[in-house]
Amino acid sequence: MTMSLQLAHPTPVPILGLGPQTKNTVCALRDATATVSDEHADLDDADTYRVFVRTAERMRELLGSDFIVACDVHPTYASSRYARSLGRPVVEVQHHFAHAAGAAADAGVEAPFIGVVCDGTGYGSDGRAWGGEVLICSGGEFARAAHLCYFPLPGGDAAVREPWRTGYALALAATRGAEILGVMSGALRKVDRATLRLVEQQIRTGVNLPLSSSLGRLFDGVAFLLGLCGVSPAPGTAPGMLERAAAPAEADRLYPPEILTAGRTRLLDWRPLIAGLLRDRTAGQEVAQLAARFHATIAEMFARAAAAAAGDCGTDRVVLSGGCFFNARMRAELTRRLEIAGLQVAVPRRVSTGDAGVSLGQVVAAAHQCGARRTSGRGDLEHPFAASA
Repeated sequence: MTMSLQLAHPTPVPILGLGPQTKNTVCALRDATATVSDEHADLDDADTYRVFVRTAERMRELLGSDFIVACDVHPTYASSRYARSLGRPVVEVQHHFAHAAGAAADAGVEAPFIGVVCDGTGYGSDGRAWGGEVLICSGGEFARAAHLCYFPLPGGDAAVREPWRTGYALALAATRGAEILGVMSGALRKVDRATLRLVEQQIRTGVNLPLSSSLGRLFDGVAFLLGLCGVSPAPGTAPGMLERAAAPAEADRLYPPEILTAGRTRLLDWRPLIAGLLRDRTAGQEVAQLAARFHATIAEMFARAAAAAAGDCGTDRVVLSGGCFFNARMRAELTRRLEIAGLQVAVPRRVSTGDAGVSLGQVVAAAHQCGARRTSGRGDLEHPFAASA
């Protein structure tokens, strides 16, 4: 069932937003009316892709013949390839900026604002897998103000299916190797020896070792380190296990919420957090308390980074988006800290906080960009979206 939203500002040109790869929706923006389609699960599936194409064709009928196309910057997404096949001007919008732009439009938040966007993955402007981001958003542009420090995903997509890979890499990076044996030796006995040696080689050599700033993947690794999931849990279930484990407890203290700087960018350093979790688990502390401390420490890090970014650009508005905010505890912990800092916090009201809301953000960002070009006299609608990082 499609959904129509009335936005605060009309678009200067009709726009078709083609969404991401998974949990895909298509959005048609004409004047100030945005129409968002039903969700398509995964465009890698041939039947799902055919339904997506039919949906896009139906949405195009709402726009007439003179329209532009907005899509993700990821070079291999099926939705992005389809966008380039239409023979229309294409505006590429970075995944997490689209999350923030869509959430802000749905919540009625005007730019400039801070977008805190946390999810499993999205193609970043530097070619890496982003997912723990604090963005300064203004119209059709953004700046990456802060993010989780990058960490390795041994085996790439295999680390998504097998969170032990990420957990092992996090532990090795945060501690001396000998310190983690007591916590992980039992769990790692369930891992095939040849696979474990391969992962150790990947970590040592950097081969097939993509880097990520994803909070969703950090949740995966911590769920394994705390013994909440096995070697190969059902897809996407590890973060929920961590949220449920924390439910009975209130954090009695934080781990050091370390924030580093690299130029104008703040880096949220997870290593003291992981080291503290491993140390306390080795000491036999309750997993519920450790899970609660993890949530609280992550929320504190993002709250500090968002508050600093808000001060940098002179705004008090913060928008939360991304699949990690389906986690009610994470959302509540961060919202409370941001409000204590004097910031106004908004979340999407009608569209999903997950990837199903991305297509709305794509058309909103593209509309701002096209409006800025017309105001400045530029008419090159085929010029790709350029984000400041």
